Amino acid sequence: MDNFNLKKYLTENKLEEEYIGQFESRMAEKLAIAKANFSNAILALDSNNPYSRKKAERTYSILGVTLEAYLQEKFGG
Repeated sequence: MDNFNLKKYLTENKLEEEYIGQFESRMAEKLAIAKANFSNAILALDSNNPYSRKKAERTYSILGVTLEAYLQEKFGG
């Protein structure tokens, strides 16, 4: 298993097996998953594959929306 696959495996499995249900709220859990997905998309970026860039852009947008919802839930407003 190369370094990229190892990092992806560890990130995904920590969220799926170890930490689910241990967050302060469901939104905090969703934020952690969005961060992990964005991290995986960044690790998968390939200059020869335009799909990888689009995937990173989409996961970045999802991360932003999730962060906004998390902050709204946590601090109101």
